[in-house]
Amino acid sequence: MASSSSDAGAGNSVAEVRAKLRTLKQGLEDNRGEYTGTNSSKLTEVLEETNGLYDVSKTDSRAGALDATILNKTSALGAEQAGNLDKATPDKYVRRLLAKYGYQNGRGPVKWTTLAREVNEAGIHQHVPATTFLLGKYEAPKRKERQERKRKDHTPTEPMETADQVNVSQLQEVEEDKAQVARMLVLGNAIKTAADSEEAAGRPRRVNLFHMLLHPTSFSQTVENFFDLAFLLKDGFVQLIATADAAYLVDRDPHKEATATEFAAGLCKVQNILKLDFPTYRRLVERWCTSDAPRYLPARGSASGGGEGAGAGGSGRSKQARAS
Repeated sequence: MASSSSDAGAGNSVAEVRAKLRTLKQGLEDNRGEYTGTNSSKLTEVLEETNGLYDVSKTDSRAGALDATILNKTSALGAEQAGNLDKATPDKYVRRLLAKYGYQNGRGPVKWTTLAREVNEAGIHQHVPATTFLLGKYEAPKRKERQERKRKDHTPTEPMETADQVNVSQLQEVEEDKAQVARMLVLGNAIKTAADSEEAAGRPRRVNLFHMLLHPTSFSQTVENFFDLAFLLKDGFVQLIATADAAYLVDRDPHKEATATEFAAGLCKVQNILKLDFPTYRRLVERWCTSDAPRYLPARGSASGGGEGAGAGGSGRSKQARAS
């Protein structure tokens, strides 16, 4: 249905609207030739009048049917009217266009003022000058040159770090590590032997820590003994017993107190840390290294010396000794 753009049908009854629509419909059928002429504007007038009646016809089914019929007929007549227009060739159209604005048979000035005014009134090419459009040389826009894409710089900003190469000999156990393993084995056997002797003599199964570890003339060997003992304590092969008058050692088998899996997981392992400096070492030697004190560990040929600071602990494998 046509949409309403005016109030022409306002105040009309439904019967009056139906009568007007029938009259318009009949006029389209009776005056076909008049409505399809190329200079006729009758179809436009019929559509405008029909639009004015839309407010009433849209509420009545019979009036709506008449409205739809009129629209259908005007569409068909409009197509017929368009077909009656002069179908001129492009050349003929150009000649007529030039003749209209004063240019005939290649002679005469063009009426540019008239042409510009009509183009402006028609709203054609509002943003392009008419003369440039008709006579100017057309040039395709220049294609923007593609700039070469700059390669990204992948140079590393920090110095590269590579793994150090080692040979087979560097992977082997060093002599110092072998020596420590051997010392620990000697120390462990010495503690077990001394404890067995004490037990056989009817005394408690234990051995004095200071008698076992102190070397009367070698501070460095004493430090190594404490250092080795720390690992035996950590691994659970030696037990430390502290009393009011001294500290004692006794051998033990950690596998008897826990399964092999629990022991490997560290169930029975403990940490032991002891600080031993040279002044303390001298006082311990005066107290425990008497002439009748037993000697359990053989001397390893270390020269006696002094120093400050000696650490023995299960968490490290280094010792410090500086000459006084």
